[in-house]
Amino acid sequence: MLIAKSPEQRSFRPHRSLFLPWSMHARKEYMPNLQEVLVVSSDDEVRRSLGGIIGLCGLEPVLCVTVADSRAVLSRYPICVVVCEDRLADGNYRDLVESVERTSSDALVIVASRLADWNEYMEAVRAGAFDYVCLPPRRTEIEWVVKNALSVRARKNQLEGGEVRQPSSGIGGIPWTPVK
Repeated sequence: MLIAKSPEQRSFRPHRSLFLPWSMHARKEYMPNLQEVLVVSSDDEVRRSLGGIIGLCGLEPVLCVTVADSRAVLSRYPICVVVCEDRLADGNYRDLVESVERTSSDALVIVASRLADWNEYMEAVRAGAFDYVCLPPRRTEIEWVVKNALSVRARKNQLEGGEVRQPSSGIGGIPWTPVK
């Protein structure tokens, strides 16, 4: 389908900073219920793939490469879910679990690994991870795990009497309501 554009529309280019992770405050003005999901991976392809899948879920992906960058994001923004690789350039998923606990964030950590090993899964869960998924990322699996994490987080916050921000569109086109 071809859409004709006026000269004003053709020359319009959005400000570059609206597409950078550090300018989330600009998007918050227009979409206050948007939930952020931190994606941490040292592999560029995996990071983009996970970010794309999370973006298709109606959530805001925040992409980081290192544990240090992710700590800065966790201290500045209300992150709902963290999806990270098991091994990173300057640490591993255990460092991120500790960072989430230190910032007293209620974010849940999902570990992504190239190993499909039961022992690795159990080790990650014992270390404090919410779930464990295999790489390369599959859209249906990532959507389900993130949706489940958001649902568990919402129930936990309701039990504690906290306020929960919910996405207005649902995940993957499915209307989403927390379980009561």
